[in-house]
Amino acid sequence: MRSIIVALWSIVVLTISCTNSVPSPIIAGKDSCTECKMGIIDTRYAGEVITNKGKIYKFDDIGCMLSFLQSKNQPENKYQKILISEYLNPKNWLEVKDAIFVQSNEIHSPMNFNFAAFADMTSLNTFFDTKEKQTYNWSQVKELIKL
Repeated sequence: MRSIIVALWSIVVLTISCTNSVPSPIIAGKDSCTECKMGIIDTRYAGEVITNKGKIYKFDDIGCMLSFLQSKNQPENKYQKILISEYLNPKNWLEVKDAIFVQSNEIHSPMNFNFAAFADMTSLNTFFDTKEKQTYNWSQVKELIKL
């Protein structure tokens, strides 16, 4: 009986430890968008959704990521992580709930939603004059992009 309990406990521990919660780097020109199937070329606009089971979905634009999330009709807490790449440092992933977004005609994202994500106002101000730009949080972006 003891060996059965140890074996079952080992399976539980292995299952939990095998669940991926680490974002996968986007490989420009190799990875494709889960939603629109286009190749991901410009990683400044990329996003990833990591499910509670560790499956990673990659996106070329915030609009594709929102289309995917809306089509699943799941509350966001059903996902381990919803991430967006930082515009000025695309290898850096930001949790969407912590990111500051700006939309501008000066930004040309792959699917023309034209949003960029920044870690903080300091980094945003290095790129944009925010006096002339409206900033958004994740909830506001979701309201603006209803697909």
